[in-house]
Amino acid sequence: MGTLLFVGIGAALGSVSRYDITKFIGARIIPNFPLATLTINLVGAFCLGIIVRYLLHDSAWYLFLGTGFCGGFTTFSTMINEIIEFSLAKNIHVALVYLSFSLLGGILLFFGGFFI
Repeated sequence: MGTLLFVGIGAALGSVSRYDITKFIGARIIPNFPLATLTINLVGAFCLGIIVRYLLHDSAWYLFLGTGFCGGFTTFSTMINEIIEFSLAKNIHVALVYLSFSLLGGILLFFGGFFI
């Protein structure tokens, strides 16, 4: 029961944080580009790197922050949906740039957080 509670509370906090940041960033900075999703996923990757490095040994904190918060905060499905929308609108270049920044940036920032 404790495991489900740690993951559930963390995921709820992560999801609400993602929602608030998405509403705050929205399309204010770069119109027609999902900057909010990209920012959230990159920040989440960086945070997960830190969490894996320092909290993997502590199962309660790892479940709460890693599995719960970061799992609820980041959003792979939204990223894929946005890439498909760009592709269907014949914006293949934007879709590929977004995919590249998401994947390569996420990997680099994870390692950045891990080795901080």
